[in-house]
Parts: sequence; structure tokens; C-alpha cells
Amino acid sequence: MSLIDGEVHVASAGYNAEAVDAALNMPIGPGQSVRTGANADSEVEFPDGSVLRLAAGSSATLIRLQPQTEIGLDDGLYYLELRAGTDPQFVVYAGEVSVAPLENASIRVRVQNGQPEVAVLRGSVSVTRPNSYTVDVQQGESLRADAKDSRRYLLAEGVADETADRWNERRAQQLADSSASQTIAREDYAGDQGYGWSDLDSNGAWYPLPGEGLVWQPYGADASFDPYGFGNWVYAGFAGGGGYVWASGYPWGWLPYHCGSWSFYPGFGWGWLPAAGCRSYGGGWPVGGLPVKNAPHGWRPPLPVRPPATGGIVVRHPTLPGAPQNTAVHQIAQGPRQARSLEWNGVTLQPLKPIAAAPIARGSSAVGSALRRDFPLQDGTHVPVLGRESTVAAVMPGRAPEWHAPTASQTRSDEADRTVPRSAPTSAGLAASGHATSQESPAGPVNADGAGGVLAAEPVLSTGWHSRVYSNVPPAANRPAPGGSVVIRPAGVRAVPAGAGPVLPPATRPASAIAPPVRPAPVTIAPPRIISPPPAPVQHSSPPPPAPVFHSAPPPAPSAAPATHSK
Repeated sequence: MSLIDGEVHVASAGYNAEAVDAALNMPIGPGQSVRTGANADSEVEFPDGSVLRLAAGSSATLIRLQPQTEIGLDDGLYYLELRAGTDPQFVVYAGEVSVAPLENASIRVRVQNGQPEVAVLRGSVSVTRPNSYTVDVQQGESLRADAKDSRRYLLAEGVADETADRWNERRAQQLADSSASQTIAREDYAGDQGYGWSDLDSNGAWYPLPGEGLVWQPYGADASFDPYGFGNWVYAGFAGGGGYVWASGYPWGWLPYHCGSWSFYPGFGWGWLPAAGCRSYGGGWPVGGLPVKNAPHGWRPPLPVRPPATGGIVVRHPTLPGAPQNTAVHQIAQGPRQARSLEWNGVTLQPLKPIAAAPIARGSSAVGSALRRDFPLQDGTHVPVLGRESTVAAVMPGRAPEWHAPTASQTRSDEADRTVPRSAPTSAGLAASGHATSQESPAGPVNADGAGGVLAAEPVLSTGWHSRVYSNVPPAANRPAPGGSVVIRPAGVRAVPAGAGPVLPPATRPASAIAPPVRPAPVTIAPPRIISPPPAPVQHSSPPPPAPVFHSAPPPAPSAAPATHSK
């Protein structure tokens, strides 16, 4: 649990039917569910740096961690930043569909009455409904399942605005800001457990202590600091777990309590030494087995204080407070935020300097920053495992989608239908579909309210939506081999040789109508509606976009049984 704001509970199936209070840095394992209250939100971080954020009134279950991570989403609103590998590392079940990242992806999923809507803010994902369809959803697109017909879905260009989008953006910006403090400390110790190192870099300093090696100390630590002076005992009630472990209440309190050891050095204070076990560690140390190498005279470890039962209700494994809270210790995170040199045993200790991090461009979104902040390292080579990264800036919800020309690594093709990907339409194609195009200065891609950018498109329709309804798209024609893309042609477009643009009706907009670069104003995007028959197009001075195209295919064979999963 990397973030808790408000009333959040954790329930453990098979171990503890009663929900207990969640605690910061509480380990979450298979079979456990996280539930947020009406005015609460939370975040769960995974070993590879991927994150799941739950908005108010949501509930998610961690189904399993191996061989792949599977997450079940109940009704609610969720934001996920998922790292993609050669094989599916993450599968998210939302209603009757499953979502898996094709490249590092930041997505928003709303589930209402069991019906999901998936919006891709960055990267791309594959959405599958068993025995019905599999479709790739690209950045800046939204897919909504049809509640009445399992063979149908609505794919739309654009991401509608949600109130919680601002909270998600603020959290992403916090993580992006902390990346500026990244050091090389993790290179000798981190492995497939890549999370927690960035918390240390941004909340403390690394010092080379003679005879010890690198030792980390939190900012603001003084004589009153106690690494076990703030936190709770929580029950690790998941498969393979069991028993109480310590959950530190400090914002950086994950990694130093699951590997390595704490020591007290006269004249220096408390410090944490990493160890080889940080490459692959478990849930933590149980009561009586705290990793303290050297302690000051008179120090005592915290013991759980079990509160008395109230109202005749006895919770089997409640969250138990540790030692009495010390206000000064609680506020240590508010101390000085700058590393300084120290004098220790006649030696001047210089802290590790941070590695320069690329700043977020003005007007850009910080969504996706979690994957660039925490990441695993390969065993032996210690090469960062970053997944399939997307080089395009994240989409800002509620704004018109921006088109960017793909790089060579982004251009993907389907062997059955080799056309230009939807993410990179030609200028003629944009004009023919009702877009006004302009070529801006090559200052790098940014979002709608920033400077610079490449090929930008401003929808002529007031809603900003160009929606198409697809029915029972055959998986074989809709899901390419790894590295490919999905191309569904609208009416009037035929396949052309690789590298050529789609053949569209000639544009009628004269060249003089192409406007100079203009800073587009934010637009409010209304959610799409699946309707039949399609409404008449809105009349404009420019040609309207093509009418929705309905595709259909024979229903699945009677012998095909729908795939099921359990939460």
C-alpha cells in the first residue's frame, strides 16, 4: 500500500473474512481485496514499479502474482500504470473483459453495473471479451463494452473527462518530481524487486561509511529519530503469508523494512544498510525478528498493542498499533529536504549526488511517471528492465486528441492488412475526415496547452468524438503477433502496400484553409453513445466525417464455451 487517503480497508479471503483498516506500506498478497470509502483513495505498487490507483468507492482484488499478475476490478474507477514485457505480465479483469498492456500503458478503467469502459492515456492495450472479440486500443482512444450484445463494442477517439483525473495527475506529478532525486545506489542491490528505491532517494541521503559501505539516512533524522517509532503491526493474511509484520508509517517505509538492516552509529545516528536480499525479498520480519544490527543503549523494539473488542465484535486479525506515537518522529518527513556533508569520526562524508532526470515538458502530462521512477534490474548485468516504452506524451483527458507522427520503433503493421496505423494519419486523411491540420515547429511533442509539437489535429465536430461501432470482430484479424498493430478500415479505405498511406477520397478543403499553429482551447468531451440507427451528421462548412460503419460476423460456434476466471 503506497498511498492511503481516507478510510481504506483490506479483506483477506480464506484467512480473514472481516475487513481491517489498511495501513501505509502494508503488504498486499493474492486473495486480498482493497476497498476505498466514499471519500477516500489509495494506491498499490507492484514489484516492477507498476501501480494501481483506486478512486473513491472502489474495490480491487489481487488474484495472483505468479506466473503473471492478475487483478480483478469491481464497480468503481481505477487508474493503472502497467509495464509490458515479452509475455503478458499483467492481466486486468473488468466485468466480462480482460485488459493486458501491449506496451507500457497508463489506462483509466470505469466499471459500472459490471460494464467496463477502458480509456488509454498512454501506450496501448489489448481488450478481450471471451468468444466475442479481441481489439487493440491505442493511446487517446476509449472502448466501451455493449451491455446488450456481448459481440459489440464502441471504439472512440478521445478520452472523456473525469473529476478524479486531477487527483491522478497530481499523484503522477509527485512521482515525477521525486525522480529528480534518483541516485545510483540501487545499481548494486536491486533486482526483480524494483520498488521502494526512489522513495529513499527522494526522502534521504546515501553516505559511504568507512567499513560499512553505503548507508541511507532519512532527512531530518536527529537524536530522537527511531526507525520503529511510527507504524503498525499488520497481518500478512494471504497465500504463502501469515503472521504479523511491521508496516512503517513513514512515506519511505517500505524497502528498509523488508531487506537489509538498521544500525545505530554514535555520532551519525540511525542508518539503513541494504543487502543482497533486496534483489528478491518476502513480506518482512515477524514480531521479535526485526532487522536491527546495532541499537543504542536502552532501545526496545515496538510490540503490538491489541485494542479491546468493542460492541461484541472481535476482528480475527486487526491492524495493531506499534509503540506510542511520537509527534516529533511523526513529522520527520517535514524536516530539511537537502542532503548535506557530515563529519563522522574525523572523516567528511559526502552524500551521493542525484542523477539528472529529464524534466516534464511544459503543458505535458506526468501520467506514466511511476514506470520511470521504480523499475527492476536484471540479475548479473543490472541493466534496467523498463519494458516496452512509449515515446509519445500522455493524453490529457477532456481534450481533443493530438496526432503525432510515429518513430520507426512505433510503426507497426498487421500482416493481414498493411495500412498506416490509426495513430498516424496522413494530412490528406485528416482533412478528408473533417480535421484542420497545421504543421508546428519541431520543438518536441507536448499536449494541447504546451508549446511546440508536431502534426496537430483539431476536430471540427464540436464533441471531438469520431466513433465507430464494431460487431463481433474476428480475433484472428484483429490481434496481430507481438509487436503488431490493429487496423480496422473505415468505409472507402482499401489496403495498400506497406509504407504507403491509406487511399481516401480527395480532400475538398483548399490549401488556404490550413490555419497557422493555434493554441487549442480545452474542450469538454461528452461520452459516446451506442445508438441505432446512427444520427444524422452535424452540418459544418467543411465536409462531415464518415458515418459510423457497422461490422458483423457470424456468432461464435456453439461449442465454444466462454472463458471464466475467479476473484
